[in-house]
Amino acid sequence: METASPIRQLGDPVLRKSAVPVAKNDIGSKKISSAIKHMSAALRGTENGVAIAAPQMGISLRIFLVLERAYKPGHDDESPDEAEQKKAEREKEPVMVFINPKILRHSRAARLLEEGCLSVDGQFGKVRRYEKITVEALDERGKKFTRGASGLFAQVVQHEIDHLEGIIFVDKATDLHSITSSKK
Repeated sequence: METASPIRQLGDPVLRKSAVPVAKNDIGSKKISSAIKHMSAALRGTENGVAIAAPQMGISLRIFLVLERAYKPGHDDESPDEAEQKKAEREKEPVMVFINPKILRHSRAARLLEEGCLSVDGQFGKVRRYEKITVEALDERGKKFTRGASGLFAQVVQHEIDHLEGIIFVDKATDLHSITSSKK
């Protein structure tokens, strides 16, 4: 069985580069399909992650994935005693693929929202994010789509697009603080 590449951590130069757009004729290729597969495996292997960008896997391409729980209502966090069930559900949970995404519109309203990041383990802070956005991207088959987002989904999309620009949430965050996991 293939194992996912480790998620790159703050300090890795790939996280600070502006990612390269994926050529339309490369979408669906073995290279891109493999990258998406590895990203999905890495994301599903995390305890609390809801999205991952290609640079976090050391791949400087404009791709990110979002787990269904971030874009579909009704996916609340489970209690700790449901951890095994949660892990099994993550293995099957659908992901939405965004290739060459761009924000077309955003609301005037923005809020300070608590964020963390798989590439900045244990650090959290408040980041100002637009409450609503409209994003355009290509899916894993190269089909263009436009999607409105609000709430957690809008926050996640903005966070992941920042990754594609070489921006990490700690660059924008206020009230940074550490939380160590008791499950390590």
